Amino acid sequence: MSADDDAPSLADLRDTIAQRSREAMRAILTRARNRGEIADADPPRRVRSVALDLLGYHVLMSRRGATPEEIAEIVDDVFLPLVGAQRP
Repeated sequence: MSADDDAPSLADLRDTIAQRSREAMRAILTRARNRGEIADADPPRRVRSVALDLLGYHVLMSRRGATPEEIAEIVDDVFLPLVGAQRP
C-alpha cells in the first residue's frame, strides 16, 4: 500500500470544504441575527451560499485571490441585500 492510497479523494476534499463553509456561514448569520442586523438567520440555501460561491467563481476564473475591494463588493452589493441586512 502506498501513501497515495490513504490520500483523500477530490470528492472528500470538496465535501469537507462544503461542510466547513456551511458551518461558517451559519455562524456568521446567527451572529448577525443576534446583533439585529438581519431578521432571519436561516435564509434559503442558495442565499446562504452565494457569497462563497461568487468568491470561488472569481478565484477559478481569474486564477487569483480576490482583493479586499472585490470581497467587499460581493458582501455589500450581493450578499447583504439578499439576507435583508440593515445598512447604516
